[in-house]
Amino acid sequence: MKIFQKIIIGFVFYVFPLIFLLFICAIIKEPDLESTPFDNYSIFMLVLIIVCLFWTLATLGLTISMFFSKALRNSVLARLSGMKERDEREVQIAGRALKSTYLGSMTILLCLLSISFIQITFSKISADHLKPGELPRSISLGYAAKLSDHEAIVIKKEGYDIYIQYNGVPLSTTALIMILLIWQIVSYRYVSQKALRLPDNSAS
Repeated sequence: MKIFQKIIIGFVFYVFPLIFLLFICAIIKEPDLESTPFDNYSIFMLVLIIVCLFWTLATLGLTISMFFSKALRNSVLARLSGMKERDEREVQIAGRALKSTYLGSMTILLCLLSISFIQITFSKISADHLKPGELPRSISLGYAAKLSDHEAIVIKKEGYDIYIQYNGVPLSTTALIMILLIWQIVSYRYVSQKALRLPDNSAS
């Protein structure tokens, strides 16, 4: 089982540059697989897409497994972050780095959360479309918040008897940021308080 996990982890890490290459190629030139099925570039892109699909499935399975295995989670995240704790000095350095990263990410999340609440609208209407009493230019500043994104999952489309499309997590940007903030605060407090109680438990 550990060998299989190592193979999956290695596949996810080492194939990621190919996924990035696919992203760059798709931006530069979108392949037309229908009109030129035997074109070298199209075949290359088709192979990359197949690899990308396997990479996505492997990453999804690895991510789900990390929720249930602490050892796997520590191994993957330590490899991803390049964290090494071979002696006491490196443990202290890792602790300071994690604290700095935690505070920095909290700052960014709070900034993004405040921005997600704000709605700014600028409009300009030509003289031909102006209504009586309406200004040609206007700027409005509003405040709004929603927890769900109704466009993330589409279950109806004109002309189709059955149509289901998944575009992303059915949560708004505001909701996702709030979940991340709450998770960071709760997890940090839980881990720190648990660590502080350990000496007392061992002494008793």
